[in-house]
Amino acid sequence: MFDRKRKTYIYQEELRSVGRFSLWVNLIDIPWGILLPVLISRVVAHAMAGEVKPVLGFATALLSLLSIFLLLRIRLQTVQRRRMLKAQQHCRLLLYRQFFANPLQLLHRSSLGGNLENFSNDLTTVTERLMQGRPDMIAAAAETLLFGAYLLWLSPLAGTIILGISLLQVIPPLVVRKYLKINYDKCREIEGEITNFILTAFQGFLLIKLYRLQDWWLEKLREIYRRYWVIGNESVLANRSESGMYSLLDNILKYGTYCIIGLLLLGGLLSVETGVQAIALSAGVYGAVKKVFDTLPSFAVADQAQERIRKWYGQTTAPEGVWEGTGIRMENIRFSYEGSLLAFPLAEMDMGKINIIRGPNGIGKSTVFRLLAGMERAEDGTVLVGNKRPEELGKECFPVSFFYLLQEDPAFDMTPEELYDSVKESPAGQALKMERLRRNAGRLGIDDILLREKKICQLSQGERKKVFLALAFALEPRLLLLDEPTNHLDEPGKRVLLELLQERRGGAVIITHDGIFDRLEGCRWRIGEGRLYCE
Repeated sequence: MFDRKRKTYIYQEELRSVGRFSLWVNLIDIPWGILLPVLISRVVAHAMAGEVKPVLGFATALLSLLSIFLLLRIRLQTVQRRRMLKAQQHCRLLLYRQFFANPLQLLHRSSLGGNLENFSNDLTTVTERLMQGRPDMIAAAAETLLFGAYLLWLSPLAGTIILGISLLQVIPPLVVRKYLKINYDKCREIEGEITNFILTAFQGFLLIKLYRLQDWWLEKLREIYRRYWVIGNESVLANRSESGMYSLLDNILKYGTYCIIGLLLLGGLLSVETGVQAIALSAGVYGAVKKVFDTLPSFAVADQAQERIRKWYGQTTAPEGVWEGTGIRMENIRFSYEGSLLAFPLAEMDMGKINIIRGPNGIGKSTVFRLLAGMERAEDGTVLVGNKRPEELGKECFPVSFFYLLQEDPAFDMTPEELYDSVKESPAGQALKMERLRRNAGRLGIDDILLREKKICQLSQGERKKVFLALAFALEPRLLLLDEPTNHLDEPGKRVLLELLQERRGGAVIITHDGIFDRLEGCRWRIGEGRLYCE
């Protein structure tokens, strides 16, 4: 989608027309900026000459044109804002789509807080740079050149002086640019950490209360805020320093210009009309030069924001195709997780059989599943599903050929029927047999009213488990991974699950502590002391 060169921005094609419109909105300031000093100078000249009617005429023209200009500008800015919001939402959808195109490993290892920063602050920074920042700078550069050329035409001496002292405005951004870039990175990181911590608590406030952990949680949040306070102070200091320097320079430029023009008038080097135009134009020159230099730090910040988003564009081509073969092979595996080590020389499973994996909690059972699904990658060794590595499995494999039922079922804001229809309508969903699915759901105790009217997020954990089990067995995937599938299931649900496994033409790999699966024929595996071995 984009070149890897630093200055090539993502979403350039999508935002190009909005950027052009923003540029034209900004450029209408130029003719008005030149016409205004001319009209003011005429009013002043006729007033000094005591000519009342011309003063009234030019003043009326000035006010009329000012009203027309302001109304036109308000209208154009309203249209501009609408187009910017629409384009930004389009880019947000593109980012979401690209986000889903990434490998499972990257999605699994991403943090919720960091992702929210990418989808909100970073995306806004990048898109506004293209829709507003760049047009602002181009228009400001054009204003500087045209206003400067007009000033030099009026009076080479006054024009040279005003253009020269306008360059003093380069000082603030050059001084603080480095600190703004550093503080942007620090602020994004700590804000992502705060978001992660708070969102985790939103999912567990009840448990925090029940286990009297609120003091620990608040103290931990206080400690994060203390670090944020230090970083925030540095960021505020950099911004305040820039604002303070600009404020000082504004006063120096404004009153310095009055003094310089006044001295030139006293020396007879300027006429009154030219002096009035020079003073009126100087504000436009200083504002345009300031805007040019002002955008430089924002471009640096946008560069940093883009680098944070770039990681989601590393996956340019998704793997395609399903695997061949019916075996799982894990050889010379070595994987470190949470201070523990999973290491075993060889484990081979037949996907056509039932494979039961047991072991104590926290021993690495779910890690094996994540290695098979491509959510994690072993530090050493080889993992093969059929004849392919998990990261080489095409997107069409999921969930039709490869179904992974996690311990905790997702609480989507959709009904089970909407979920099933969405899977059916997906490119690979033709294999879903709706009659079988509804029959499975009925056997598990899910009636049609629940399927149609209740959202998954409103269901109990046991009901959610049944919703996804019904889907898993209706798809008849080649590889079925079930992580603690009896969690939250009632006894009738467990019996039906056992029946579905016995009726299944293929096999499954099941992580469980439940003795109900002892009734099934198949292979028994155990994880202990970091090793996976067949019993």
